[in-house]
Amino acid sequence: MFTNRPDKVERRVTDVCCLIVFVLGCIGFVGALVFAYVKGDPQRLLHLRSSSGQQCGVDVAVESMPYLYFCADQTGLFSVEDSVCVAGCPRTSDAPEGCQTGYESVATDSMVCMPANKDKELRLEMSSSATVDAVIKLALNFNDVQRAWFPLLFLTPAFSIAFGFLYIRALRWEAQNIFWVSFAVFTAALAGAGIYYIDRHFRTANANTAESAETTSDDLMYGIIGIVLAVALAIVTFVNRKSIQRSFKCLEAASECMQDMSSMMWLPIIESCKKALLVILFVFGAACLISCQGEIDLATYNALVIFVFFMFFWISETFSALTHFVVGFMAQEWYFSANIAFQDAKQTEPQALTRAYLIGLRYHVGSFAFGGLANVVLKPARFTFRLLTMPTRYYGVAEGVCRPLVAVYDKLAPFCDHAYLEISLDGQHFYTASKAAWVILAPKGFEDSTFQFHGSLLELQLIGAGCTSGIVAFLVNRILRYSPVFSDEASSHHIADTGLITWLAFIMAFFCVWPFMNSYGHVSDALLFCFKAESAHIPFGLGDVIASARERASLCEVPECLGGRENQMYDTSGVGGVTHKLKQAFDRHPPKTSSLFESLGMRGDSQGSPFASPLQSPR
Repeated sequence: MFTNRPDKVERRVTDVCCLIVFVLGCIGFVGALVFAYVKGDPQRLLHLRSSSGQQCGVDVAVESMPYLYFCADQTGLFSVEDSVCVAGCPRTSDAPEGCQTGYESVATDSMVCMPANKDKELRLEMSSSATVDAVIKLALNFNDVQRAWFPLLFLTPAFSIAFGFLYIRALRWEAQNIFWVSFAVFTAALAGAGIYYIDRHFRTANANTAESAETTSDDLMYGIIGIVLAVALAIVTFVNRKSIQRSFKCLEAASECMQDMSSMMWLPIIESCKKALLVILFVFGAACLISCQGEIDLATYNALVIFVFFMFFWISETFSALTHFVVGFMAQEWYFSANIAFQDAKQTEPQALTRAYLIGLRYHVGSFAFGGLANVVLKPARFTFRLLTMPTRYYGVAEGVCRPLVAVYDKLAPFCDHAYLEISLDGQHFYTASKAAWVILAPKGFEDSTFQFHGSLLELQLIGAGCTSGIVAFLVNRILRYSPVFSDEASSHHIADTGLITWLAFIMAFFCVWPFMNSYGHVSDALLFCFKAESAHIPFGLGDVIASARERASLCEVPECLGGRENQMYDTSGVGGVTHKLKQAFDRHPPKTSSLFESLGMRGDSQGSPFASPLQSPR
């Protein structure tokens, strides 16, 4: 009988050889970063070169001159071909050595001397040179980003986590209404922001001031991006409206699972912290490594770059594998747990998250590393062949021509993230779990239908993340505009380009919110996998079905978990009795999840469904 619960599976350490290779690779990764830190200096990347080719503050001749100063000729024009290194930015109009004329300037954190605020006309003249203007803008933007460290690094993640929690909790009750409201708000916000920036562009385009010259082109770019995104989002949503409608059941079922498994709400935060730490380590290490160029021989440098980038993606995929395993473990625990009918909830253990991590780290790190390596190597090819063969697999287009491509895809397809769901369910090695998961998912085009479902769910996730990120970015923008700390020009934290920081806040909020949105996608995967795995093990015989129902009933701790009186559960008198018995035997989920499985054929109406049991209709 199929009664698997992840905590009842006898496990052993899997894929030991790959575990050893992965550990050695991680040691080499850390060693390469330490070597780069000792040999390199990320500060070198901030220093620019003068027109003479010397890197200010780095080369021996200008080691004490870290700032780049642009010189003006007699006509007042600037060029990158006329720049010098200076020890400090001149505070007077005296020309530094190497320049014919000078101007009052201030130092920036990007090591560029910029004309003082009162020399606005001079800054306008600088914009006549596209290259000089780009360097000055880069210096200004760099300053703004550094001054906005508190809104970007503290306020944005805090707001994102808070709204992410609220959004996921609300999905359980009104997923459909929340999505359409989010879609309307997000689309309107994009369109409104685009119209605002375009209007501001045309209002300031004819003003002959330094501010207008610096902001009008940016306003036009922001406006066009906002309008294009709003129109594209509306078109895609209209085209996919039917498939989006079908995805709401999966969304609500996943929300029920996450609501009952309260510790699962910590997973997005844990995932964000893991990825953030890895990215920070990688970015700092990559900066050190790039700054080593010229300090070590070229062959060693290239080998280190390739190795560090490869290990970053391998470790990242291994972290993702652990997350898939933990989500699958907890969702499967929930799936096979008792349902308390009068509470519309399931009995779950509060330590499920800790137990899932402990089991995964104790037994299956080697399998996660194996899967991560397979994803790094095979994911691009797998995705490409999936797209190329979709017309053939869906509609039978050019079957003869595309048969070799389909054969290649069938070889690559099993090595995907579904293997981790099988590992959490049965404790297999990665290769064995991949094949077993493919046997469960492949019949009757289930894998292709799941891919279609993922396309719709992806849009739900993108809109949810976009709407939440937009709210966070709006709040950050209001703080920047109305807080004297950031809006007062006399403040040391004054931010000139609030639009840039708002967009950065939106991007950061999106990445902070995405693990929350992605979590119910992982949970939906796990629930559908459990449904297919259990459906594949339902026997044909009536006596076996009754025995299976009794075995499930024994797992429940209260009679209500099967949704009815126990003395009716085994009533087999007539066809109606069998139907009632089957309904009671399998109706052990909260209402939203029961509705999902009923629509997918859990109660015998799966004929013709793309999610039909492999026992009912072979591929």
